[in-house]
Amino acid sequence: MKTLNLSKWIITAGLTLAGLFTLPAAQASVITWIGQGTISDDTFLTNAGPVANEVYGFDNAAAGSLTTANGYTFANANFTIAGGGASPYSGYLNGQTSGDAGLNAILANGAYGSQANNSGTLLNLTIGVSYTVLAFIDDNRGSAAGGTVFQVNGAAGNTSPAQLYGTYGSTAGNPLGGYIVGTFVASATTQAFSVQNSGQNGSFSTGNAQYNGILLISNPPPLVPLPLMLTNTQPASAAVGLGGQAVFTAAFSNSPPVSLQWQFVSGGVTNPVTAADAAVVDTTNSGVVVSTLTFTNLQVAQSGSYLLKALNATNSLGFVYSAPATLAVIPLIQWLQTGTFSDDTFLALAGSTANEVYGVDFGAGAQTTLNGYTFADAWTGTGVTGNMGMAGAVSQYNGWFTTGTTGDSSLDNVLTCGLYGAADMVGALSNLVAGQTYNVLVILDDTRTGAISAPTQVPQTVFYGTDGVSVSPYQPYVFPDATNASGGASIGAYALGTFTAESTTEPLSVLNQDLIGQFGLTSQYNAILVEKATTVPPVPPIYLNANTFPIPANAVQGLYWPAQTNYPIPTSTAPLAGEPAQVNQYGNIGFSAAYVGYGGAVNLQWQGITTNGVTNNINAGVVNVTNLGIVTSTLTLSNVQSSAAGSYQLKAVNATNNADVAYSTPYPLLVTPIVLPTPPTIGAPRVSGGNLILTGTGGTPNSGYTLLTTTNLTNPLSAWTTNLQGTLDGTGAFSNSIPIISTTPAQFFQLRLP
Repeated sequence: MKTLNLSKWIITAGLTLAGLFTLPAAQASVITWIGQGTISDDTFLTNAGPVANEVYGFDNAAAGSLTTANGYTFANANFTIAGGGASPYSGYLNGQTSGDAGLNAILANGAYGSQANNSGTLLNLTIGVSYTVLAFIDDNRGSAAGGTVFQVNGAAGNTSPAQLYGTYGSTAGNPLGGYIVGTFVASATTQAFSVQNSGQNGSFSTGNAQYNGILLISNPPPLVPLPLMLTNTQPASAAVGLGGQAVFTAAFSNSPPVSLQWQFVSGGVTNPVTAADAAVVDTTNSGVVVSTLTFTNLQVAQSGSYLLKALNATNSLGFVYSAPATLAVIPLIQWLQTGTFSDDTFLALAGSTANEVYGVDFGAGAQTTLNGYTFADAWTGTGVTGNMGMAGAVSQYNGWFTTGTTGDSSLDNVLTCGLYGAADMVGALSNLVAGQTYNVLVILDDTRTGAISAPTQVPQTVFYGTDGVSVSPYQPYVFPDATNASGGASIGAYALGTFTAESTTEPLSVLNQDLIGQFGLTSQYNAILVEKATTVPPVPPIYLNANTFPIPANAVQGLYWPAQTNYPIPTSTAPLAGEPAQVNQYGNIGFSAAYVGYGGAVNLQWQGITTNGVTNNINAGVVNVTNLGIVTSTLTLSNVQSSAAGSYQLKAVNATNNADVAYSTPYPLLVTPIVLPTPPTIGAPRVSGGNLILTGTGGTPNSGYTLLTTTNLTNPLSAWTTNLQGTLDGTGAFSNSIPIISTTPAQFFQLRLP
């Protein structure tokens, strides 16, 4: 677009701001969980409140009406259990003692049943009264599975943190059970209150409901209002890689003034989060207190739940909790390299045969290669067992290694058999030792042939290994018509990684997909080799995570589409299939690339490569975002000129070792020139018959034009008003007659083409 000034005119505009916060509707009968712990005597009952404020206590089965040594009374009333009640039991205290005979009787007797149909209800409540309710259970039988946990479901979508209650063969003085305590304001004469318990894995989808005792205390009304929760934004069941980062945010009204404290719940124990554990930032804004809890360099021990406690700054009786946000920190596999093989020598990349932990194949039977590596069959004929776990739909195959040989018949047998399935076929290494560092070698091949028009398998199909967070560089593994080891042709490919086990298992999935448009993501497994690592793992290279893409293209997407929800985008150093990006001159376009940052911090620099091969750094239009160990950078080019044609790449430099450098694939950009109409030569304005006459000659014949006006020359072009639109004649000339109105202020005119 080109413009020409002619004469004079004016316009105004205004902006308004929208509100930032909307208060939610008040919710009643939601239990706020304020604490939990273990039992060794009767003093834990005081967590519910003083005896003088007791409303009632509930026990069950054979316990009967009882009063504890510290004065709390329990009876078989004021509480119901649905589903026909629950079956009574006794003896769960197993001869241990709390030092309180009444409490001992309650702990030794109770009721149990299926959690699905044994929900509990508190009775005889007074609407509008604030209550504290405490539930406690125990299991000290010699045959019990120690470490069992329970939780309480208060309905209305609020469930307590988990608490240990099974202590397996405990002796006097050791924890006898566990308790959970919460507060609520009754909105009805009843309140849902269901005790659910499960095993050590904390899964409450199956298991039993168990009831020993419940204590209800009335609370004096707070002297000032409770803090009002406004937002509770957090990652839902966030899974973050070891060394990654996570952010939790919650907000409360600051009227009355509040004090905030983040809390961490793990193994049934709640502890405050300190600055030593994570960076806590509090910000007050327009009567709202927002707190953000930020973690960097996450470790497995930080897995658990996080919630924000808001305490009335003038009265400690007024406190509210945000909903808990869960966080799982996953140990990462550091991927060291990928490559191809044509014989058995590549197996030594994992380590020596003396340090082999195990090799896994799938359908080949037990095999020992000529160079001494042993593979045991994990395929039973119907499923996977032994040193490799597998979930999802699994199918077994053989005959994919149809052409060529490694020169090692045992390895050939391993390569010709394997498993395949859909993307939900998730794998895991088993029988590991926590704290031990391992090398893992993933092996795949496919040498089937077929016509180019209908190939049995697409050449250059790639695979990548992942633990669900980190991913290996993708690696082609399909080589139709591979010959043999002596011929030097590639027969298959590998990915080598290293990790330190945090438990006896480590997630490891092998996914594959091709580079030329076949996007059906599948899983394939030929063989896995696991070795004890005897050397310190090297710092992994800087891996390109997602290559450069032009924008717009339904926003920037990963290398593979559709995006996977269960796995990260695979990394790449290979060029993308497809045409160069194209943009019209004066248009806008962008590029995006991402790097895996778990090997250390990286510094990013966009670069442009001219058509003459000169590389220049770009320092404008760049946005960097770090997310879960992935460093993403987007380069936006605006008002693109013809000189912008060339290629664009993202350079990554290890922040602690500038010799460690990686580049994204250069992405070519074509700029299509736009030929603008030639503007006419403007003649001198003149007045005739009460009209302003504006003329011009020598423009591009038959091209359109717009005449704009304003009374204020400082106005942006977007604020000018269209006076008229027209078309230049066959000679490129125009003539316009504009009435002169004496009451109109002086005007400015501008000619816009086209």
